[in-house]
Amino acid sequence: MCTSLVEACNKYIQKYFVEVARSDEFLSMEQKDTVEILSNDELHVSSEEQVLSAVVLSHCRIVLLFFSLPNHLLLENHRSLI
Repeated sequence: MCTSLVEACNKYIQKYFVEVARSDEFLSMEQKDTVEILSNDELHVSSEEQVLSAVVLSHCRIVLLFFSLPNHLLLENHRSLI
């Protein structure tokens, strides 16, 4: 892995977090990657509410995707949660 490229990407995400958090790519990331970004103390935000908004938006997308499943899959997934 190219360390300097990863560092440059991380700095970009930190600097433009609000815009990045609204992107389809951010919303479709795996949970562990999202948590890693959200845990970064160097995010350039004017308030913690901007980070919270990213969490809510990401979570809402997951919920909407879950409920958009066909009924038979929704029932199967619901049973596995119990």
